[in-house]
Amino acid sequence: MSAARAYAVRHAGTVVAAFLMCSALVFQQFRQTDRLSQYDSYHLPAFDAHVYVAMGEHPSVFTLPPWGYRILGPWIVHLFSPADVATGFVRLTHVSLLLAGVALFLFSRRLGHRLVPCWLGVIALGLSPGTGQLVGYPFLVDAPAFALELAFLLALESGAGVAGLTLIALAGALTKETSLVFLPLVYLARHVRIGKRRALTELVLVASPALLITAFLRWGWAGAGAEVAASDSDRFASLLGGLVAEPGAWAEGLLYGGLMPLALLGGLRRCSRDFLRRYGWVLVCIPLPLANPHLFWAPHLLGDLPRYLLYATPALIPLGLAALDRAWPGWEPPSPPRRQSLARTGWAIAGTLVLVSLMLLAQDPYRRVELSRRDGRYVLTLIRQTLGSASRLARGKPVIFTDIDQKSYSPALEPQYMDRMRWFLLDGWGHEAHYSYGPVVTASHRAGLLIPCLESRDLDVVLRLSANEPGLVGFRINGQPLDPLLLGTLEVRHSVRLPADTLFRGDNRLDLTVSSPRRIRLHSWAIRPVS
Repeated sequence: MSAARAYAVRHAGTVVAAFLMCSALVFQQFRQTDRLSQYDSYHLPAFDAHVYVAMGEHPSVFTLPPWGYRILGPWIVHLFSPADVATGFVRLTHVSLLLAGVALFLFSRRLGHRLVPCWLGVIALGLSPGTGQLVGYPFLVDAPAFALELAFLLALESGAGVAGLTLIALAGALTKETSLVFLPLVYLARHVRIGKRRALTELVLVASPALLITAFLRWGWAGAGAEVAASDSDRFASLLGGLVAEPGAWAEGLLYGGLMPLALLGGLRRCSRDFLRRYGWVLVCIPLPLANPHLFWAPHLLGDLPRYLLYATPALIPLGLAALDRAWPGWEPPSPPRRQSLARTGWAIAGTLVLVSLMLLAQDPYRRVELSRRDGRYVLTLIRQTLGSASRLARGKPVIFTDIDQKSYSPALEPQYMDRMRWFLLDGWGHEAHYSYGPVVTASHRAGLLIPCLESRDLDVVLRLSANEPGLVGFRINGQPLDPLLLGTLEVRHSVRLPADTLFRGDNRLDLTVSSPRRIRLHSWAIRPVS
């Protein structure tokens, strides 16, 4: 028998598992073809999708918390599908879920379950509500985060060394902060076999890089922007109201296609005690959404429940197989893990160093203006336009905004024409000034304009202004005062010099200040690099 054929025979069960998972994904895709065919880089389903597509287009530049810290998935999309980011996210989701199915099969086999029940577990994963939700909403990072969770569990059960676990944990932390929840499994899964002190030491070694890179992304990178959070009383009052209003929908969601009660039966068996002692921590993912500090309401949480429960399936499915073993016996206690080779350890160390280096060196210190409003089209447009305008200024070319009274953008009717949005208007120009049509007039004593900049250099901002009453107009760049203008009721052209030492790499803010109730009208403006 040739080596290739022997390898194929040896891994035939894994190949079948991959085929079954692929078939389930095709089925899930077919069920949602009409919905998925509507999506592209301009037509996106929700706020998260707009932010992740923006990150896929420019992964080195920060967007807004907490999405902006989840950079590994967008980097992969950017590297392998830079011309079509939307399609890249679809491919990343499918590949990640396929790998997750294979990892679940191998994990179940390592736990001692027979071949056919493990295949059934793969089918259950492929047809689960969580998988269906990710296939139907592929613009998220949950699929790669879930695949890395299963890879982490498989590595633990296979006896992987500290280096391999560190690499997977680091990749998980760069994909989504949820992955940090699974770090205690290093201790829980191994302390009986290798001793509490050694298991605790391994936990510290594995967790430290993941925690350090998370801290760097949140506090060392240009992560400006306030995270909108709700008080505990508001969140739990909303949740309680949703439970009372729709108890049937919540019960159906928590059943998770019948997998939850089957897992409960399996967890009552004596043979599941060791598994629950080592991996029962995975089930903390079920109440994990309740710890979400961001504002949510019950319908939103109920709609995302399958996606949250997907993270618990690496424990639910093996427990379900334990329940199946009651009627179809065949489970055997798992064999001790094999010792990892030095070659694998070396590759894992090299991979960790490369991943850390790339993530640290590739992040751009561009300071993003605070994006606290939850408007996906606005966020995506602002990121695209600011970086494009900043690049133009860096090449010595002007950025001109003419006929801004005529600019208009209808998100519902013309999403592909985002450049028509008046994205450069910050607060002070009235409610929904970005989408409004007609004159651009100040609505408060201070109104801001966004000045994107890649390098500190002198800039001239040329404005055409008029007022309803004569008086002084003050100017401030990033809080520093500039020379004022005595403005009358007639339209005038005024140039404001922005010195290089008042600008930074990022979204700078130019404020126009007036005394109330005077109103200033902006007719047009331009940013010109000083030669």
